[in-house]
Amino acid sequence: MSRDPRSRDAKNRADVTFQRCVPFVWVHDFEAGVAWYRDVMGFTEHFRVVCTEEEHGCDMSFAEMSRGGLDLHVSTCQCAGEVHVGTAYFRLDLENVKALHDELAARGAHVWIPLRDHEWGIRDFTVMDPQGNRIELSGPVPDDDPL
Repeated sequence: MSRDPRSRDAKNRADVTFQRCVPFVWVHDFEAGVAWYRDVMGFTEHFRVVCTEEEHGCDMSFAEMSRGGLDLHVSTCQCAGEVHVGTAYFRLDLENVKALHDELAARGAHVWIPLRDHEWGIRDFTVMDPQGNRIELSGPVPDDDPL
């Protein structure tokens, strides 16, 4: 008789509830990155942190920004001479994907994958920031508004 290995792992896991996930979006030009997420994506900047190599192990700056319940950190980091840039690809689920698509397109966002409806009932599109980070925006296809 074989057992599902997931059931064995479940009893070894702590009982935790994750509160939130805050993605770090890596950019080369910190000021330009913050401006793009503010001016094109419509995020609000709340605060900035600057860390030195002596304090944090690398030179790093980040700005916490938010929009509609989502927090993210626009960040620049240089560790041992290496700069981290353009490595993020994440999906954000929301309502009214078409309205956000139209807003971002009007603000000049680079729509990397155009707005589309999938046969499984999801509508999505993907934007790319100037550093190459990709953000997929996804939600249900409204019954009364197919593309």
